[in-house]
Amino acid sequence: MYPVTLTGPRLTLREFRADDLDASMAVVGDEEVVRTLSFDVRDRDTQALRLGQDIARARTEPRPDYYLAITDGTGTLVGFARMGLGRDRSGELGYAIRHEDWGKGYATEAATLMIDFGFTTLNLRRVRAACGPDNHTSQRLLARLGFTPDGRIRNHVYANGAWRDSLLYSLPNHQTEDEPREYVGTVRIEGRPEIRFKVSARSGPEARALAADRYGEGIISVWNEEDARRRR
Repeated sequence: MYPVTLTGPRLTLREFRADDLDASMAVVGDEEVVRTLSFDVRDRDTQALRLGQDIARARTEPRPDYYLAITDGTGTLVGFARMGLGRDRSGELGYAIRHEDWGKGYATEAATLMIDFGFTTLNLRRVRAACGPDNHTSQRLLARLGFTPDGRIRNHVYANGAWRDSLLYSLPNHQTEDEPREYVGTVRIEGRPEIRFKVSARSGPEARALAADRYGEGIISVWNEEDARRRR
């Protein structure tokens, strides 16, 4: 999907352009901002290369992520927001705001726009996020948005010359939780070889009950492929 524009009460999220280079340096070139991110401070040449790659990537099909510029009411670039696309209809949220605009609620508004876009337009089942253990501002923001903690990864990010742990969070799309999903299973019917089946159901127990109604009581196993991959 290209181009994408998301509009909120005070902010607009839009595709990056080549003329965003100078303004973007206030984010990626600021040590105070980058201190909590997953990459080192960038010089202008490095950012020029990365910006060109980001702009080109936005036009690929299928699109791997939505990396958008955050602009205020004057059209000034004040940060970025990203929704990376993973398997099983999952997304990974990221954001950053330039230092002079901290404390204005811009990160909250931009993150809300990205989450709404992910759930309503991209039909994601869940959105994940990660932040450093010392990034208490981001932790409070994620809590306000409804994210719940999922755990901690040791030595997850190498940036600014050191390894850093990450705290993991997730937010389910409650509107899709009751949607039927495909379950597969195996059944043994007397006098016949073991066979594999598929049923559409909202839960494992419902899938087993539907399979039993259809094939009898010889159900050996029932599972959802998405859940099975997540447990591996």
